[in-house]
Amino acid sequence: MKEYLLFDLDGTLTDPKLGITTCVQYALRSFGIEEPDLDKLEPFIGPPLKDSFMQFYHMDEKQAEAAVDKYRERFKDIGLFENEIYAGIKEMLRTLKKKGMHLAVASSKPTVYVERILEHFKIRKYFEVVVGSELDGRRVNKDEVVQEALSQLFSGGLVERDKVYMIGDRKFDIEGAKAQGVESIGVSYGYGSIEELKEAKADYIVRTVGELENLLYREVTDREGESFLRSMIPLLGPVVLLMVLKRLGYEWWYPITRSMFHGNINLLVIAFVFLLVGILLRRTVRWYLGRGEDVRYLQNLRPATNSRFLYLLLGSLGIILGMIALLHQTGLAPRFVLYHDMIFARDLLFRSFWSKQFEVSFLVGLLCTVVVFPVVESLVFRGILQNGLREKMKPLPAILGSALLFGIYQAQPGMILYSYVLGLLLGYIYEYFGSFRLTVVIHIMSAFFMYLLTCRNGSSPLFSWPVCIICLVVGVIFIGLLALKKKVR
Repeated sequence: MKEYLLFDLDGTLTDPKLGITTCVQYALRSFGIEEPDLDKLEPFIGPPLKDSFMQFYHMDEKQAEAAVDKYRERFKDIGLFENEIYAGIKEMLRTLKKKGMHLAVASSKPTVYVERILEHFKIRKYFEVVVGSELDGRRVNKDEVVQEALSQLFSGGLVERDKVYMIGDRKFDIEGAKAQGVESIGVSYGYGSIEELKEAKADYIVRTVGELENLLYREVTDREGESFLRSMIPLLGPVVLLMVLKRLGYEWWYPITRSMFHGNINLLVIAFVFLLVGILLRRTVRWYLGRGEDVRYLQNLRPATNSRFLYLLLGSLGIILGMIALLHQTGLAPRFVLYHDMIFARDLLFRSFWSKQFEVSFLVGLLCTVVVFPVVESLVFRGILQNGLREKMKPLPAILGSALLFGIYQAQPGMILYSYVLGLLLGYIYEYFGSFRLTVVIHIMSAFFMYLLTCRNGSSPLFSWPVCIICLVVGVIFIGLLALKKKVR
């Protein structure tokens, strides 16, 4: 649980491009260097100015110091205010401060300028500590800035580094955090690319202010805590809606229209309704979560590496194929010639199950059951339900809750077990990587294998106890290896 947040200024809280690049242009002109393209001067945003003049324009130390002085000549009165605060930053800071987080600014820019910029945008009041460099050239390296910020935050006492995030857009921010032993969040909406942040080994990477906000709010809600049931009740609407639509489609729509329309049309209608409902839910998710412009799908919370993707793929395949084999060995797997669903009987006394042949083509069944349904279900169970629970509680109960409802939603004995395990897997992936798209891909892969391996008579030689056990063991091993790469917070 993090309680202390160090923010870089340029490229993290504000967009300083116009002010910095025009001042660099002004300084270069004094050396007879004309640079009309301001985009080429973006690398000056973030690192110490003196180092940048020496690196990019091959100045010696004395020339670089003179260039910095010339830069400041324009910056102190004009360039300072050629700046914009990123949308959503002020609201995020206000909420974090209200929830009891300790905020600080750690910037390589001189402290006197940092203070003026924060006052200009009326956000200085949210920060307990503001640390920058000195005009005489002292404390320009980011590790020194972070060290001083930590010292002031903890009043010179014992620094609880496990409770601190350093947040910035350039590799210097990440390297400074690592030098001081604190975790880092790279923001790619600033002036450092995702590749730069990955190379610097940022612990987390977010693409937008909304994603940063969501990640930091998760720390806030870990501190607050809230009962499981109380958190889940407001989020049940989308789940209940999908369950009702599924039952109405299979029990009401098909019996009425079977003599009128081919099975392909019937299934496509159901899939279209599901998709439409998913789009509407996405647009109304603000009502469910109580804030935000839309579902805040986190992206690349952990930089994806080849080994992580390999562990994820092998682990997911093992668990999915192992569970399908288990269902077949126990006789709980749904079996259909082309496509069918197990539906509840209307008889309230016996509550028996029976199968209906929907007579749809393989490709139509593939499109609807393997693509449309998984996308909508991922939207509801991960995008809305798990996201909503995660804002109220820690990761484990949020994953367990969304998986439990995902299993119940299937309303079939065998599929409840399979969907619950799948829900646990998808929930873990979503928490681990923070990628909604990645959970959709794994969900589609699961639906594909379930559809493909059960679309005949279920007598495949793949379905055996040795295959079941081997697949499940392999799946658990590789998911375990994935967990060891970086444990879910």
